[in-house]
Amino acid sequence: MLNKTIYILVTVLLVTTAVQAEVVRTTADGNGADTYLSNDGQGGDFGPDSIHGADTSLRAFRQLADTRSKTGYIRFDVGDLAGDMTVATLTFDATFLKGSAKTVDVYGLIDGDDDFWDESTLTYNTAPGVLAATLGNYTLDTSKVTLLGTITTPGAGEPYPVSFSSNPAELPLESFLEADTNGLVTFLFIGTDNEGEVASKEHETFNAPTLTLPYAVIGPKTEATKPNPDNGAEDVVRDVILGWTPGEFADKHDVYIGSNFNDVYAATPIDDPNGVYLGGFDSSFYPESGILRLEFGQTYYWRVDEVNSPPDSFVYPGSIWSFTTESFAYPIPAEMIIATAKSSEPGQGPENTINGSGLDANDLHSIQSTDMWLSAMGDSAPIWIKYEFDKPYQLYQMLVWNYNGESILSMYGLKDVAVEYSTDGDNWTKIEGVSEFPQATGAEGNASNITVEFGAVAAKYVRITANSNWGIGDLFKQYGLSEVRFMYIPASARKPSPESGATDVAINTLLNWRAGREAAEHNVYFSKDQQAVIDGNAPVITVDQPSYGPLSLELGNTYYWRVDEVNSNQANPVWQGGTWSFSTTEYLVVDNFESYNDIEQGQEGSNLIYMKWSDGYNNPSTNGSTIGYLTVPSIETGTVHGGRQSAPISYDNTTASSSEVTVNTNELEIGSDWTVGAPESLVLWVYGDPNNSPEQMYVKLNNSRVNFEGDLTQAQWQEFSVDLASLGISLSNVTTLTIGFERTGANGGEGMVFVDDIWLYKPLD
Repeated sequence: MLNKTIYILVTVLLVTTAVQAEVVRTTADGNGADTYLSNDGQGGDFGPDSIHGADTSLRAFRQLADTRSKTGYIRFDVGDLAGDMTVATLTFDATFLKGSAKTVDVYGLIDGDDDFWDESTLTYNTAPGVLAATLGNYTLDTSKVTLLGTITTPGAGEPYPVSFSSNPAELPLESFLEADTNGLVTFLFIGTDNEGEVASKEHETFNAPTLTLPYAVIGPKTEATKPNPDNGAEDVVRDVILGWTPGEFADKHDVYIGSNFNDVYAATPIDDPNGVYLGGFDSSFYPESGILRLEFGQTYYWRVDEVNSPPDSFVYPGSIWSFTTESFAYPIPAEMIIATAKSSEPGQGPENTINGSGLDANDLHSIQSTDMWLSAMGDSAPIWIKYEFDKPYQLYQMLVWNYNGESILSMYGLKDVAVEYSTDGDNWTKIEGVSEFPQATGAEGNASNITVEFGAVAAKYVRITANSNWGIGDLFKQYGLSEVRFMYIPASARKPSPESGATDVAINTLLNWRAGREAAEHNVYFSKDQQAVIDGNAPVITVDQPSYGPLSLELGNTYYWRVDEVNSNQANPVWQGGTWSFSTTEYLVVDNFESYNDIEQGQEGSNLIYMKWSDGYNNPSTNGSTIGYLTVPSIETGTVHGGRQSAPISYDNTTASSSEVTVNTNELEIGSDWTVGAPESLVLWVYGDPNNSPEQMYVKLNNSRVNFEGDLTQAQWQEFSVDLASLGISLSNVTTLTIGFERTGANGGEGMVFVDDIWLYKPLD
């Protein structure tokens, strides 16, 4: 079989400062492979990269614009770059015909063999699996690309060509570049009206496409990447462990962290006036033992410099990352609170005090009466308003905006008050030291003017009783509030992983959660029985870390779990958690043929399908099978059941009595133990051809055989399902999987099928 030729030509330029790289950009004559793909050839006055196609006449091109579809691509090799991609830009000259505004869709090619394009041979018909076309049209396989954006160029009167440079809002390149793993970044330019084109790198007049990475660092994977927490993350647990992916040749890691960007940016191990340098470490995480306890609600900046091995010990400065730690207390969401009152005026119910009505972005309140609560006229004191939460909370504070009726109407605000809390709604405890709420301003933009401190009590109910308001004598005998906000300390478990309601969860998943504040241990309830978890009757496991597993679950099942946080030193020793759920995946992949490529055997990353699946290519007289095409690409990319690739298997029983391809299961990720997850069937998908000879297809596991009852002449995907229990073999030791075709007539026949998505399967109940 032939091996794919990879054409890569890249030159990069680096401009740095003492601490951080400023610009990395590909030069105009070194962008790597690029071309225009056209059904009518790639000729033209500028050679294979002509922007005009086969006919160099603009008149001819204009006449044929509606019948010829063209697209262009440009490929950059950024395999040696790392760092901050947030402000990456893509610059190019759009060579649109003048007269009106034109548009071009910009796509990013998803990692895979399709990145390896050769500008000397590539056409629509040979673009590997991404584009296919008849004259005047193309079909784009959207599973292999991601739409980055659509660029609209200026219309008549603008200079020709139009120079375009993206910004992150127009083309959000960051996620595309960060997701790239093979180092080849390929962009497609497709004119939405058949006229949008982009200058090639060889063009004599126009500027070539250029990718600019202002904060990347050049070198053989020299910089620390992939920070944990993610750059810009919020609500990060204060007891954090910093982690990162180290540079390939790093021997030590210099770690800096502080609350001031400039301090972290400028510090060195010997010049550190503000103490942000933590030291040099062997591991790619910090601290190497224990935890790093940070302040609540603080934004931190950090960087990791990679230090190469002696004797040079060269230092590669890292990017500046940031994250913000969790708040000390959080507001209880309004949807988790029920507000009631002794009485209310129409349209001025107690719900107005928790729903944010009347508050602007700066938490300043309006003077609109319908944004507030007001008791009914004639109802005498004491007047009460009560709040019920969905569960007990460790209550910290209550922020109060008193009644803010316009001008004199602010006298309706509560004055002499009692604030109480309860866990059951029957037994109440009064907050001492709170006897009066200040009067509101009676003007637009009224701020919260009192905070009631609860400390850290357990409460499910809060009641405010008003004995008087800010009125004079017998005037204004109504009582009101504008808004209250309850702040709680998160004592219960939260932020489960997997998320509650998640599907397709791995059967060996690890349960994680954000621990309740100051929890000493965690009681985990886990079961298929939802009610047993709710009632606390499910088996309970006590752990000392906020994680449990990895688990060993069954395919296609729904599981329920909850975590109760325990600390016997607190007034409320157990904080019961909510009930979460997730469903496990229905199947395990035996082989979906996505990982195979055409990289030559012996080279890094090589994964040739015929090196894993044995066939009869070298002994056709006894085995008439061949897996994979004899030319590149060796894998089918057009006809697939799922993903990007399927396996072409040819059979020829005119000489041999059968054709078989076989794989050792230990060569696959699934391994030989097929009891994991309790699967019930083996499923594979088969696509035939009308020209096929209808030989008998079958599957064998450890030589136990099941025949295919479908039709090999049908050009459609057919499910081949094998009941595992019927095979009579030990599913804990499945060593070989064979796909075969047996001669059915005296002379035998031949043909080819596509096989895809071989799964161990258990359907959901």
